[in-house]
Amino acid sequence: MYIAHYRKSDNIYQTIREHSINVSEYCKSFGKKLGATNISKLVGLIHDMGKMSDEFQEYITIAIEHEKKGTLKEWEKTYKKVDHGVPANLNCRGQLVTPYTGSVD
Repeated sequence: MYIAHYRKSDNIYQTIREHSINVSEYCKSFGKKLGATNISKLVGLIHDMGKMSDEFQEYITIAIEHEKKGTLKEWEKTYKKVDHGVPANLNCRGQLVTPYTGSVD
């Protein structure tokens, strides 16, 4: 299971799949007003693609443990947040583009 979010109040984990589908439907409704339904839905589906990285999954697993213990705020002061958007930098041909340089990997 790839985790996207965690809600402490009821101990609910939201998978990346669930989250992406929910967001894609939300984006689709906005895109409809612009005449861009399909592309808006696609953007919603891939917006958190970087959360599937091992680095982010390790980060969120540790963050959840601190959330459960009530130590998240303190831990966040010392732990480097993971940029989960970087792997989703795709160009129109689906090639991964290196951040800041624009070169294709």
